[in-house]
Amino acid sequence: MIARDYNRSSIISWSITSESAKSPERNAFLHELAAAARPLDATRLITATTNRSSLAEPHKTGD
Repeated sequence: MIARDYNRSSIISWSITSESAKSPERNAFLHELAAAARPLDATRLITATTNRSSLAEPHKTGD
């Protein structure tokens, strides 16, 4: 995907995960994935979103 879309001006970052559950295995995999992606495009950010539902006290939006 990075090789295919590298020259597209609309790409501002690469996302390596979206709301994946937290685990040591996931963290190790994401580190490997980011390390593999970085040499392919060192000019863009690499992002990852995580699933906050695994927190002891989820964020409260108000009563």
